[in-house]
Amino acid sequence: MPTPTTPPQLVALLHSQVQGALALSGSGGPTQHLMAFAAPSSAEIWMATDVRSAKWRALQDDPRASLLLDDRAGLLADHHDAVVATASGRLTPLEGDAQVSARDALTARHPNLTTFLQAQTTAYLCFHVHNWRMVRNFAHVSVFDPRISGPQK
Repeated sequence: MPTPTTPPQLVALLHSQVQGALALSGSGGPTQHLMAFAAPSSAEIWMATDVRSAKWRALQDDPRASLLLDDRAGLLADHHDAVVATASGRLTPLEGDAQVSARDALTARHPNLTTFLQAQTTAYLCFHVHNWRMVRNFAHVSVFDPRISGPQK
């Protein structure tokens, strides 16, 4: 399958932002979590969590999730200048070589989290993105599916 062309605004967010808001819906109801991430592509995003956490239990109940990234500055101008991207998809635990790749990428991008990332209780996750919804200039909404190639509306 050909590699899709990722919108430049999304590429910029994936490179410039180091955290995103992950939304889960487990048996206890909806929750949000601030997550460090590394993105090998717009179709896969790597994260880590402690296997003793409520987050881990929630994704065991329901692996569907969304991840919000944005470049807001906390100013009124954000209503028109900010770019917001929300990914929808599924989280799956990583094992073997994929886990090592995720650990290495997360450690390189977030050296302040090295102790956590090397802990025996840390699980590595792959967020498989089904689609991205991007909002620019307050009202311009576009949808991008990283699994297909070509322009999308």
